[in-house]
Amino acid sequence: MSTGQLFQCTTGDSTTRDNQYTMQTIEPRDIHSGSQILLFLNKHQISLRNLVLRFYEISQITIMPDSLMKAALLALWDILTDCPMQGGSTQLTEVVVHVFENSYKALVVTKLTTFEEYCCLITGASVRWETIANMLILAAIALLHLPDRYLDQLAINTSKPDLLSQLYEVVDSCLTLCNALPFMNELVVCLKYNQMVLTSLRHGDSSCHQAETTTTELPYFIGQLRRRCFAVVYSMDKSISTFLGRPPLINRQYCLLDPPIDLSDEHVNLHGQSPQNVQISVNPDGWNSDGKRNSVSLIRIRFLLASVREETMELCLSVDRDDLQQRSQRLLQKARSIWNNCPDYLRYHSNIWSEQLPYREIWPLFSVFLDYLYSIFLLHRIVAQNCRDKCSKLLQCAHDILSTLLVINQERDRLMDIKSDFSWIFLSYGLPSADALTVALLQQSPSDPWRASLLRAEIIRKLTVYISCLSWAAKPGRGNFEICKNIQTRLTQALDQVIDPRALTLGDADIMLTINPELVEPTFSSLGVVSYWDGINNWDLCWDLFDTSTL
Repeated sequence: MSTGQLFQCTTGDSTTRDNQYTMQTIEPRDIHSGSQILLFLNKHQISLRNLVLRFYEISQITIMPDSLMKAALLALWDILTDCPMQGGSTQLTEVVVHVFENSYKALVVTKLTTFEEYCCLITGASVRWETIANMLILAAIALLHLPDRYLDQLAINTSKPDLLSQLYEVVDSCLTLCNALPFMNELVVCLKYNQMVLTSLRHGDSSCHQAETTTTELPYFIGQLRRRCFAVVYSMDKSISTFLGRPPLINRQYCLLDPPIDLSDEHVNLHGQSPQNVQISVNPDGWNSDGKRNSVSLIRIRFLLASVREETMELCLSVDRDDLQQRSQRLLQKARSIWNNCPDYLRYHSNIWSEQLPYREIWPLFSVFLDYLYSIFLLHRIVAQNCRDKCSKLLQCAHDILSTLLVINQERDRLMDIKSDFSWIFLSYGLPSADALTVALLQQSPSDPWRASLLRAEIIRKLTVYISCLSWAAKPGRGNFEICKNIQTRLTQALDQVIDPRALTLGDADIMLTINPELVEPTFSSLGVVSYWDGINNWDLCWDLFDTSTL
């Protein structure tokens, strides 16, 4: 019977050198798992490197800065140099044990630690399982969204399904090893986030918040990394909670809501030892003075808008219905102030598609703008709850969302290069807007105030296009494909009734009852997209990092 390997590990805090040492045993199954992971890394070295680089080329919102990940990527395979790649070989086992030793050491970071020194702590000869796991997950996410025509360009000689299957198996093995690690650090936070994104893409979804208190003894770039981690997770929490119509898991009352500074990774890494060097590079609103869009710029604006979304959700879900009108108006002003004060390089406009910008840079601006409009939509719905005369702004906002969303239909051929599934965005933003407009058409009367600003024929045309988009928004085999078909059928029935009320048959009456009978029903379920249609409970959240995140 084989015995485990013994090695010495630390049990101290990651911010101090006062560590205690204990002996740790590596079970034979973990040695085997580690060997298989390293063999896979070596076999697919070029493909994996290209996929991670592709991920950072496509995604504009990433929880781990590309400067850090690319530096780690560059030296990731150093530990395999001169090591015979044969399962069970003594040298390979020694390398596996060495990675375990690295992973069971605390990341010792002081205020004087430089960016280059930090990189050396997580890769090369010091590579850790959490570094490898992050790389593998990013490669899997990139491969999921990769059109087949790019396989040769990225030196991927294995079929996409086969490589994905192997990646999933290796990722699961690596996560098992990482779950046993005794430390929490920035890499593990990033890993948990990336794991959640990949899990959501694979299976769907059924259902450092006060870092400033500990960052005074850390280098500035680590403090910014922690803010970035929290900002991405906080924003995603609000998006998922809105979609499901449930309270968020992260409450702002217990968090320091300080957004990450809007500077490039390179600037923070090189000049971030002194916060004063950073502050002179941003304007009073916290945006960079260079007028350049960084990946953290998008994280920052999403975070600021997410704080408004959380307060909006409180109004939608709370049992306290006092002063809803006044509180909603205050939040409307706050949301518009955030949007109006954000720099031009983060503003989406309808002509941006004809500018000389890569689609991978347009898409996050597009999705952030839709997110902003949807918060305005939710607030107008609260304002209109008990006053039908105030429905005009709600319906105008629903019309704006639908008009903006339908641009995807015109640009989808080129967008397919960076995305493989559009169901999330069509369901999250399009369905509530289509629902509001459809119900308004069904309940319309000649005296409705909104009829002066919105043409009935125009609304019907756009609803028709939206319904047709649901036929391709999700690919066959994806979790939301059947859901999109179901909604497409029901909306078509509703639109038939709008066009010709006599077309409603007795059998269709039950279908019509699935649409909210009141335009602005003040119930708990009125917030969530999942609650819009009775009998549909198989939603695949299909969270997409490239929409957010994604992120």
